[in-house]
Amino acid sequence: MDLLDLLHVAVISLLVATISWTVTNEEIFRTLREGAQRLRENSHFAPTRYLLYPLSCEYCFSHWVTLAVVVWFRPVLMYSDVRGSILAGFVIVWLANWQMSAYRRLRLSIAVKGAEKNIVQILQAYSDGASKDQKGAMRKKLVTDRFAELLRR
Repeated sequence: MDLLDLLHVAVISLLVATISWTVTNEEIFRTLREGAQRLRENSHFAPTRYLLYPLSCEYCFSHWVTLAVVVWFRPVLMYSDVRGSILAGFVIVWLANWQMSAYRRLRLSIAVKGAEKNIVQILQAYSDGASKDQKGAMRKKLVTDRFAELLRR
């Protein structure tokens, strides 16, 4: 196994993660996802429902993107034949899903920190006449409500 092969697989996994995340989560493909959702809900044909589901799941979609990328670029790990490509495909999917999970956590922590800052400012504006215990209770309720709202997204 060559270090260049590992680097090749790591770069390809970034490509897979980027494509999968963008298609399944970003606003630019929202109409595509919503259309696929409607088709999936209205279809009585099981293969149609199965083939349209990955547009709503970055984990599922990353497998399809990996399959296409492995066929296109033919990365190899450890073996120079098809076994190396299959092994590279598994590593690419694993790395891509790890990267998307890390990105999701990063976005959530940034959103929570921003929400906490906004909540504190709102509390300061509304609780000028409140006691210390009332302020603490209001702060706790607002933070938990905002965090629950972020998790629902």
